[in-house]
Amino acid sequence: MNELTSMCQVFFGMPFFGITYNSEGNKLFGHFKDNHFIVFDDSENIICDATFDENGIIDGKAKIFYEKGFLEFEGLFLSGKRCGGVSNIYPMGERGKRENGKLIS
Repeated sequence: MNELTSMCQVFFGMPFFGITYNSEGNKLFGHFKDNHFIVFDDSENIICDATFDENGIIDGKAKIFYEKGFLEFEGLFLSGKRCGGVSNIYPMGERGKRENGKLIS
């Protein structure tokens, strides 16, 4: 997530909102109120839908996706660590709960 963190640090607090596109016209990310970002892969699939703190670290509600839109994790982050929610193990779709960044069941 280093590239993602760097990108969010650059755009944190910017006065504009909306979708940013690359030079080929593909979606890169969306920046919305309250530092909510949606990040896209090269095929314009959503790979991250989350709120970031002022340091570019995921903090609060988030959805993280595998390629092709398969949901990896939906839940809460606290200072960049998964601290509650449901994880899906790709490609089997097994579900489990996380606590303090660790899969517990």
